Amino acid sequence: MHVWGVSDADLSRIANEVGVEMRGTAKAFRILPIPGGRYQRLSHDGTRRVHAVCWHGHRDFMVRLFDEYPEARLKSAMADYRGRDDFIETHEATASRNIGSIMNPTQYGMACLCHVEALLDPLHGAAR
Repeated sequence: MHVWGVSDADLSRIANEVGVEMRGTAKAFRILPIPGGRYQRLSHDGTRRVHAVCWHGHRDFMVRLFDEYPEARLKSAMADYRGRDDFIETHEATASRNIGSIMNPTQYGMACLCHVEALLDPLHGAAR
């Protein structure tokens, strides 16, 4: 990803607050899952974990980013968000993008453990 209008230190702080790791600088960075943390992405067929943050983690990171920097611009492989209003209006559409194949489609928003964890009872500590 690439972001304009936010310092490297603030990007790293936001990532830490959300519960992911930032690698790189504002000119070219990635967010990665923390071992044992939330936002674990799965392969397109759901059979293995991949070292990537899922759609929900990217969304939560961007929500926090745009809450603090509403005029920031963030460009990723999925979208080019020009400020908070643009993000709010358009980010949901990326969840339904196909990351699988034509024969075995998988929506980006479903290639993770978040929907499974939501079924567990967080009040009793089952999710973590």
